[in-house]
Amino acid sequence: MQALGVLGPSKAATDILIKIVTTIRDAKRLKAECAEIEVFANICLQTLQKHQAITLDDRVSHDFWTFLIKLLKLVVECRDSNMLQRVWETVWRQRLASLKQQFVTWLAILSAGTTLAARADLLRLIETTSDGSRSEEHLHAIVSKLQILDDIKRNQENTGAGDLVVDFEESDERLRVFLSESEDILQGTLRGPDGSLVSVTCDPVQEQLMTFGEKGPRHVLIYSRLSENTRVHPFYGIARRNGKRWTVFRDMTSCDTLNTAILRKKLLPQSLPERLAVAREIALTVDYLHTVDILIKRLSDQHILLQEEHGRLIPYITNMESARLFKETSTGRGAYDVRYEALELSQAGGSRHNIYTDVWSLGILIWQCIASVVPFGFDHEVTKEPERNQVLQSIREGIMPWDRGELIFPDQPKIVNQAISLCRACCASVAKSRPSAAEIVYKLSDLITSANMSIDPDQSLGEDLQKRVRTAIQAACRKEGGNKFSINPDDTELLHALAGNGDITAAYLLGASIWLEAARPMKTQSQGDMSLLLVAGVDRQIESRCRTSILYLERALQGGEKKASQCLAQAHSQLAKLYTQLTDQNKVVGHLQLDFTFTILSSISSKEERPDMARLNQLVIAGIASAGLGRAAPLAKQSDCGAVQQWVKQSSQSIKWGPCSDQFPDTLTCATYQVPLDWGHIHSYQNETVELGMVRLEAEDKANRIGYLFINPGGPGGQASRALVSVADRLDPEIRAKFDVIGLDPRGVGISTPVRCDPSVFNKRVKFMPKTEEEYEALVQYNEDLGASCLKNTGPLLNFVDTISAVKDHEAVRLALGEKASYLGLSYGTQLFSQYAALFPDSFRAIVLDGNLQRSQSESSNLLIETTAYEATLKQFFEWCVSADECALKGEDAAAIFESVRDKASAAPIPAPGCDDVVCRSDVTVEDVIFTTQGFLTSQRNWPALGQALLEADNGNATVISEFNQIAIGDAYEDSYLYAGTAIGCQDWSHASKSLADVVEKENLGAVFSPLTLGACQSYKLQTQCIGWPAPLSNPPAPIVYKGKPELLMVNSLYDPSTSYTWALGLQSEIKNAVLLTRNGSGHTSYLLGGETTSLTNNYLLHLELPKPGTITQS
Repeated sequence: MQALGVLGPSKAATDILIKIVTTIRDAKRLKAECAEIEVFANICLQTLQKHQAITLDDRVSHDFWTFLIKLLKLVVECRDSNMLQRVWETVWRQRLASLKQQFVTWLAILSAGTTLAARADLLRLIETTSDGSRSEEHLHAIVSKLQILDDIKRNQENTGAGDLVVDFEESDERLRVFLSESEDILQGTLRGPDGSLVSVTCDPVQEQLMTFGEKGPRHVLIYSRLSENTRVHPFYGIARRNGKRWTVFRDMTSCDTLNTAILRKKLLPQSLPERLAVAREIALTVDYLHTVDILIKRLSDQHILLQEEHGRLIPYITNMESARLFKETSTGRGAYDVRYEALELSQAGGSRHNIYTDVWSLGILIWQCIASVVPFGFDHEVTKEPERNQVLQSIREGIMPWDRGELIFPDQPKIVNQAISLCRACCASVAKSRPSAAEIVYKLSDLITSANMSIDPDQSLGEDLQKRVRTAIQAACRKEGGNKFSINPDDTELLHALAGNGDITAAYLLGASIWLEAARPMKTQSQGDMSLLLVAGVDRQIESRCRTSILYLERALQGGEKKASQCLAQAHSQLAKLYTQLTDQNKVVGHLQLDFTFTILSSISSKEERPDMARLNQLVIAGIASAGLGRAAPLAKQSDCGAVQQWVKQSSQSIKWGPCSDQFPDTLTCATYQVPLDWGHIHSYQNETVELGMVRLEAEDKANRIGYLFINPGGPGGQASRALVSVADRLDPEIRAKFDVIGLDPRGVGISTPVRCDPSVFNKRVKFMPKTEEEYEALVQYNEDLGASCLKNTGPLLNFVDTISAVKDHEAVRLALGEKASYLGLSYGTQLFSQYAALFPDSFRAIVLDGNLQRSQSESSNLLIETTAYEATLKQFFEWCVSADECALKGEDAAAIFESVRDKASAAPIPAPGCDDVVCRSDVTVEDVIFTTQGFLTSQRNWPALGQALLEADNGNATVISEFNQIAIGDAYEDSYLYAGTAIGCQDWSHASKSLADVVEKENLGAVFSPLTLGACQSYKLQTQCIGWPAPLSNPPAPIVYKGKPELLMVNSLYDPSTSYTWALGLQSEIKNAVLLTRNGSGHTSYLLGGETTSLTNNYLLHLELPKPGTITQS
């Protein structure tokens, strides 16, 4: 779309675009009438024109991009040049000029499948309309690439996928360009153990695969290194070496075309060992996001995400009609893929899907994914319409086809029917129970090894191999247990080859062995076994499979189900161990739909444009659910409550309020309370305890006193004692009158026993965004040195400052006070008190969560969500500066000045002459600029200071920025915020990076989504600070499961630079029994700003009256 700025909305350009796209469009006609399309396009244009605030850059949202492309295609289909020009002009006016690079790339790819004449038109268009912008070099690079093919066969018309274009001599300069371009594009793609580069994706518009390397992010559109003699290039197609000649094919713009070329031109090796090596290479290097996620995802009637083999990412399907349209546009009229049949069957029952449709879909997809081990897969036959309708009707009536003893798809390949038969046997055995996906697979393996299961032997399998595999499965599942879930690698290799050639029995056995292997702890896997795990999607998906399977198996075993097999008990044990190991190993690329949702939210500017919050909730949660990987946060257990109650009873302490130290005003009183160091062993560490310090603002109207209100200002590491001092005068008079407001410093913080570290170590300069191995090693050494100093000065407490311990501390204090309390948590306080609600659901009166953290995401998802929110808020600041008299940058290009300061600091630290390295540093780095700017944005009260800081820094004086960037000063109370923030965060949040490559991947990923701030944010800094930290991850990320009756109130602004609105929606979906109050404004947290949001929150605290769901305030 970046070409919109280059090409301009001219009539000539429009006509050429019509000619190009029309030439390559699918031959079939759309069912919709062009008049309807015109109405739809008009609505879309009106929407675009209305939302002038939408600004996108090179991190363009996948959904928004897809929408525009589809709109253009619809209009082109009807040959409506006027409408196309209007679309073009509208988008061009939406300040999307920076996207021309991707748009031109798209046109270039599409044009590769057209006539040479049409492509020549495109070349002339690009060359004649270039405006000398930053993308000119990129445009000319595309031109040169296209011209290479033009020179090859100028007069040859393309006659179909995989047709021969030319033979290159090995000495040909154009071959050198082809190979060098191929290698250049592939720098930083996924690497196999042997250093090979493999990454396959399909549609160049909708299904781009981001990869990252030393040269930054790249779009690898189509590439597969099938062997040393076979390459695929995104612009040229596929090439194969034949002696000293390379044969090049083109029109490689889809997986289907790639498969066709492979089959027609026989590019794969013909021998089984060589073909198996190719399959294993692809299996070893396929991207995490593009394996077999569907195997562990329960199908639902909303927002289904199918992730197919080798990078084919199918978008969300929201209803049966869209599923039908998607099926037709994807497979062509008359063709029908069983995967879409499974999808429609799952949705046929409406909002209530059942175990039969799940099992059926799962059974089909299991074998489909096994088939994906080889790159060409299975061909799917046509399913006749009457049969499909009969199946759908049966589902609606609750009658399963297998109840009639029928096979459903007589025209389908034999392996699919066999899979259905297997699922029929499985369903018959589980009756009406609802086992998890993993349980189904284990049950299938039981059936496979059962004497009652009839499987027709296949001559190609061989009795000896069949016996060995069956024996291995039986031993693993029924006899030996432990870590003995294994199979002879040679047998597995042969099974792969046989299954890939359509041997059904081999596929059955391979399926069972894959899943049994998957249940074994990762650390026991050899390099050869990893291909099985990747094919099964274990590297990422096993965690959520464990989450559901553990719960189900626990219920099954504890409930004393009849004939609970030893295999299930072993599976439960292995899954539990595996989950523990995988908790902090999530590596998931963030979902673009989350970014797109925030883009939508960023366009809201008035009450009239309030979004449908319920709909937004559904959209965002769908994306979050597909990325969420943690196990559920623990529910209250008798041991949790019992330990706290036992401590309070046995310690016989009472909370005695008295005068505070001189650091607090006389209006406050103070108290202390002793709690055990380790709540899991309340008498361990020689009965060592932790002292909790707290301050109280006593209720003024004792006759009408409601109770205690605990506040936590955030952090982690924020001092609640200090927060109470600063907010006391800003609290509503009725709150002050009717509540005893308590600021309890969490363990490790403030006036509680603090985390202590060496300030000289803390203040050392280190790069948290390393680019070289030396910088990375320096970062790890810094973290290790700081952790060692903290452990030396703090003692064992450093290992017990996690939030769960703090939650139990709060409950102990509440029990000692003798009544239920209310809680107000800001920022990190939302994590503290949401986990409190989950662990002690009957212990509180009311809870307010303001500026919400959601902890069930992977590291990458957290990074992308926060950095996107940060950058969106930064753009709000830039827009504010345009007209605000308080902004020192009024009348200037604030964004350009920010980039100038950032780039100057990146080249060399900017002096801060007002600092002396005692209370602030004498210069600032690019990291200081970016991290500190996020802090400035947390309150709009700071925005004038940020404008002044950027103006001065751009002129060479970064004192204001440095003053805002805290350093340790040697005061235990003051510094505890800095030290405890790291100590608590490292015990609460995953930090799985183990190498420079891991860190650089995050940096590049963040920079794609947030090019202004380069992806730097609090989440990123915490993830890098924790590499090498001595204390263990003891409170791993997990969804909140709240089972209490009191309704919670959640509050979040749309433009919160630290806690994204996306997190608020996600946390609300986990808690369920909560109302989300949305403030249409900027800044981190809302309660202390006053206005309508504060009034509604106070009304809840005072009277337990919640605002209506979906309420949006303007202040």
